[in-house]
Amino acid sequence: MRITQRLLATAMVTCLAVLNFSAQDRQPRIPNLKGVDFAVITDSISCSRLARYIMRRNNATESSLKKADVILTVVRSSLNYPLDSSYDSVGELKEDIESQLNISGSNGHIYVYSIEDDLSVNEIFHSGFEWTDDLDDL
Repeated sequence: MRITQRLLATAMVTCLAVLNFSAQDRQPRIPNLKGVDFAVITDSISCSRLARYIMRRNNATESSLKKADVILTVVRSSLNYPLDSSYDSVGELKEDIESQLNISGSNGHIYVYSIEDDLSVNEIFHSGFEWTDDLDDL
């Protein structure tokens, strides 16, 4: 049953990502995570605020990693693609998130990763955008 839910969650977010893809927008595109159990991984206050805003927009609450179908993360960076499209483990993803220069990055990135049965993760959504001061006040 969990695999079916995970596949459905992945399909929903993937369809949204395909329909709305662009490399760098001025405003963040918000993934549709309604009905999906998701965990949040961020390492800065401003990124955490944007992740919480996304949760409010989806009328959702955060789930534990054990129960989550997907992982939502927000990072700031001067790079266009600061995170990889897949990782061998959730721990590797966390390490990469923590190594980002979030405080001074001019670009924001929203990522959604599916969690596989072997606990590897694969990107299913990415929205790159220009980080503006108003995003710090969410």
